Amino acid sequence: MTATDLRDITLSVSQSMQGSELFVDQFTGNTDANGNFTGGTDTSADVTSGFSFVTSKSLTSASTSGSGLPATTCTVDANFNLIDCHATTIDVNTSWTGQGTISRGVANDHFKSAGFSVNDHFNGTDRAATATGTVGGLTLSASELQFADLGTTNSGTITVCIGNSC
Repeated sequence: MTATDLRDITLSVSQSMQGSELFVDQFTGNTDANGNFTGGTDTSADVTSGFSFVTSKSLTSASTSGSGLPATTCTVDANFNLIDCHATTIDVNTSWTGQGTISRGVANDHFKSAGFSVNDHFNGTDRAATATGTVGGLTLSASELQFADLGTTNSGTITVCIGNSC
């Protein structure tokens, strides 16, 4: 990476009763000598299989890896106009290490109006983390990290409709 390259990597992994999901987005942009954006590429994948994910119950660590995950790469010009998109693959191999205290939150909301009611529940934990590894051949380092976290969530919503209101 040179001083005129920009990169932004977003990585999110989740597990639920319905299964697991990995979302990754890797944007690489270029600038000229004056700092003006000249174009770039964006590679993204959103998959529910073909990867592994392990997390500790105490939020001390987590890791995910997958090779040859189906993805799409799009190229944009200096005005972010889409030039081209094509199918590709991406490799992911990352680890998180929990840092500091664990925050906890609980919320219960009840809303009722003519014809329906909604009950919502949230119970979760969150902990700051560092993340390292590789995404699409680019190395993630703690010194470039903007933020990372580990967390657990139990939540649900029940909506009750009365008549034809919903």
